[in-house]
Amino acid sequence: MKRNIIAALAALPVAVTLGAGIAHADDSSYLDALHRAGITWLPWMQGSEVMSGHVICSELRSGQKPADLAGQFPIPSDAAPTIAAAQSELCPDTLGRWSTQPKENETP
Repeated sequence: MKRNIIAALAALPVAVTLGAGIAHADDSSYLDALHRAGITWLPWMQGSEVMSGHVICSELRSGQKPADLAGQFPIPSDAAPTIAAAQSELCPDTLGRWSTQPKENETP
C-alpha cells in the first residue's frame, strides 16, 4: 500500500504538467482563433481575453444562449467570432445546444 501511495505521489507532477499543457493548448488555440478573426488586444490584456473566453463557456454551460451573450459585448461585431472561438476551442461541449449562433452585429 505504501508503495502505491509513493508511486501515485511521484506521478502527480507529471499528471499536473500534462494537464496544464492541455489547458494551455486550448487557451492558445482560442487566442489564435480570435487573431484569425481579426480580433486584437494589447499584449498585457492576453490573460483577460482568455478569462473572457472561459466566462463565455461558463455562461453557456449555465444555460445562456449565444445570442443572449452577444448583447454584452462592447464591440458588437466581435461577439459572434469571440463566442464561436470560445465554443470551438475552450468548450466544444456547448456546441449544438442551440439551433442558431449570433450573427455579426446582432443584438438580442
